[in-house]
Amino acid sequence: MRVFFYILLFVISLNAKAILCYKEAVTTPSMMKTAILEGDECVGKTIKNMLDDGWFVKDIQTNKTNEKLNFVYIFVNNKQNIAKPIKLKTDKKIAKKLFDTRCKRCHKKSDKDLLKYKKFDDFQHRLSQYARDEISSNNAYLMSPVAKSVTQDDAKIIYNYIKDNLEN
Repeated sequence: MRVFFYILLFVISLNAKAILCYKEAVTTPSMMKTAILEGDECVGKTIKNMLDDGWFVKDIQTNKTNEKLNFVYIFVNNKQNIAKPIKLKTDKKIAKKLFDTRCKRCHKKSDKDLLKYKKFDDFQHRLSQYARDEISSNNAYLMSPVAKSVTQDDAKIIYNYIKDNLEN
């Protein structure tokens, strides 16, 4: 069993975004709340420690051997979601096109309302509120389908475009 974990750990560690952690021979699932994990960057940490460090659980697998439970957690680094400044000219062209096709119809370049989101997380949260139809403004019905169709990567690009081009 341990060999399987190490092979799986190696395969997952090739992708820097995900890591594998495990705990073997657990008697009850409730023990996992405080269990010290093994494997990769999890050694000596609890699930809560991993979440606090910016990881989130992508998958949990369990199996039973000799009346004990074995848990395998696949964590994905949440830091991949941090918006990065757009530096390449091609990126700026893509950003402008995204802004023009998704936002410009209602939000002009001089729209100061777009500048109120100082952090990407706030901008993304507002988009998700529109996508879930939680906003009841006059033009929310226009924003809802746009918010539902914008991917997280598109949202990052649009956010950076707004920051880089509308603040000036």
